[in-house]
Amino acid sequence: MTSKVITPEVLIVGAGIAGTPLALNLHKKGIDVLLVDRTMTCRRVFKAEYMQPGPLNFLRKNGFSSIFKSPHFSSIHNLHFRDLGENNQDVIGEISMHYPHGQHAVTFAHDVLVESLRHVARKELKNRLVLGVNLHPTNISDPSFHERPEFEFALPNMGSVKIRPRWVVGADGRHSTVREWMKGPKAPKNLRVIWGAKSELIIGAEIAAPPPTKHTYQVVRSFNNGTLFAFNLPGVGQRLYFSAPEGTVKKDWQNAIQRILKDFRKFHDIGPLDTHAPIVGCPAFQTWLGPATRGRFVLCGDAVGVTTPYGGQGISVALEHVSHLIQNFEWRAQSQLISGLTRREYALMAESTHSRLDIINWSLYFLFFARNPISKLITQHVLNSWQQNPSLPAHVMSLFGGLTKEHPSISEVFDIWGLQKGRRAKLLSLLGPAMKRQISRIESNI
Repeated sequence: MTSKVITPEVLIVGAGIAGTPLALNLHKKGIDVLLVDRTMTCRRVFKAEYMQPGPLNFLRKNGFSSIFKSPHFSSIHNLHFRDLGENNQDVIGEISMHYPHGQHAVTFAHDVLVESLRHVARKELKNRLVLGVNLHPTNISDPSFHERPEFEFALPNMGSVKIRPRWVVGADGRHSTVREWMKGPKAPKNLRVIWGAKSELIIGAEIAAPPPTKHTYQVVRSFNNGTLFAFNLPGVGQRLYFSAPEGTVKKDWQNAIQRILKDFRKFHDIGPLDTHAPIVGCPAFQTWLGPATRGRFVLCGDAVGVTTPYGGQGISVALEHVSHLIQNFEWRAQSQLISGLTRREYALMAESTHSRLDIINWSLYFLFFARNPISKLITQHVLNSWQQNPSLPAHVMSLFGGLTKEHPSISEVFDIWGLQKGRRAKLLSLLGPAMKRQISRIESNI
């Protein structure tokens, strides 16, 4: 049987949260695109997602506004944080932070969003969306592979299909096959949460009841048991995430969550843990997996840099990559030129975006998650500063929500925290030389 040969301008591997919007928008701009994924349907796992206002606005403006009218998506308008004292009876810090007027986040199950995106894209892409196929590079041993790649996959009753794309975009997640073809690094199984912080796991569990406080992301940091952050997961009840020290074994997770729920219930009316739902643990890390480009290959989303799993930052970064790629490919299509400059610009943008998240997540980690005594003292001071100057938490919510693309330095983070120069010096002296080196390393990447 003769193989069919297709020559798309852009081959996108991974029909997920990044790849699907990218494919649809390139198609709408008249660029020949082929979107492939090895899965026929997104695997249903108990994986909750949190999408910040910035990426939500991007999807609404770029062809996917209809999906967010579904009851499978729940809106979040504010974050409420409580910090508990040593006996977990006293509140030593508390604040409610709100997204800017007219902005909100959404929560949903991961598979619901992916299937919704695919459903919308399929209407436009038609046979340019191919699911359930394994893509095989046929000339990977050729020295020119990264400049002139060729692939092949098989379709039932059609035989093999050969693909000779001009560009290849890897949007296939943390364990990216495209990154392997580029001879990039493997994603580590575990790494530190944030520079200088102790390794931890993020444990996910569920409560089979809706939250008593709607539209609120609730965060409680107990003294020794970790931080619990909870939000409504439509159709399931309430989703919990819990930070636990690395080395905690799975059989202990349920007991650990029960302990922190006990602390939580002193201040919130919350239902029991759903013991029939799986409790899932994942490494909490943030790491760069670039380079973002090689020859005609480009990586985006988790394929090039994995962020910490809380707060929807992975989606924010992925769709920021998508926005830049749409502009870059549109420019190339209009000019009919291959530009090394735009490749370098994208690579620099991707790494810069990742380092910006390093700074933001570093600052939020020490405010809301770290449990050492110095972190508790810093948090108390910061919350007092924010209550006196509401513009500071508003700035934080804009940064964290992806509404502001600023790239703050550590010094600017201290400004947001309300730490004057004298207090900064004292803080740095308390953090010690190892933390100072980590801060310098972060700032050197800006």
